[in-house]
Amino acid sequence: PASEMNKFDGLMEYLQCLTPGFGQVIAVDVKFELFLRIWCIAEIQQAFRDAIPQAVKLHSTTNIEGKLHSLQAIDVREARASLESDRQMILNKIDDPIRFNREIQRLIMHPTDGLLAAWMHDSSLASRHSRVFQPVCDGVSNALFD
Repeated sequence: PASEMNKFDGLMEYLQCLTPGFGQVIAVDVKFELFLRIWCIAEIQQAFRDAIPQAVKLHSTTNIEGKLHSLQAIDVREARASLESDRQMILNKIDDPIRFNREIQRLIMHPTDGLLAAWMHDSSLASRHSRVFQPVCDGVSNALFD
């Protein structure tokens, strides 16, 4: 049978309508490789566009500072998939990859309302780690969001 994976955007919208309180949990792996996978970043972006509540879960905070710069460099055109046909299908749905990259970077990195900022706010570790995250995000904010 043909793959049904090309319907993820419609499925997400359907689940949101069908299930009160439906949300997306973004479980980030230790190496942050989730953000190198085209399916993952496309689904994160789609959930945001559909106003699906999102929450980030990190394995630990020990390496977050070293990963922030790679998050700034997310490029959907370079993202990987197990099947090249899946990668091409997702890329074909994106009208403007440069705008998509800016949007996903903002969604993840914005210092006041990005996913990582929300995680910092919700985390009991926020006071201990905000000194690491905030200066880097302030620099990102100046570069990307002004």
